[in-house]
Amino acid sequence: MSNEVDYISFCLDHNRTNAKDGEYYATELGFDYNDKEELTRFNENMEIETFEQTTEQQMKYYDSNSKVIVKSGLIDIASLIQCAKEILTKTGYWGRYLESIKFKDNKFHIFFGS
Repeated sequence: MSNEVDYISFCLDHNRTNAKDGEYYATELGFDYNDKEELTRFNENMEIETFEQTTEQQMKYYDSNSKVIVKSGLIDIASLIQCAKEILTKTGYWGRYLESIKFKDNKFHIFFGS
């Protein structure tokens, strides 16, 4: 596992959500950037297969250990950022910009940019 993430840039316009008040895990569909062999295989396959075929095989969901808190229709930003840090630490991804979130299947799906 890579080093702990020290910061996240919150790049969203608001923190409103349609999720009911409560606590929810965050998740991200991505690669394991800590696994250099997996990334090498992915890069080699890019020349042969389409991006969609490759990603279906090699991407997986990474869940936070903590939960995002929702109260009065608003996401608690501190808890969201904590969850984002946990996911980035698990994946080893270098991006630090939290660009999008979507509440689906009782989880917050988060998307990062670099």
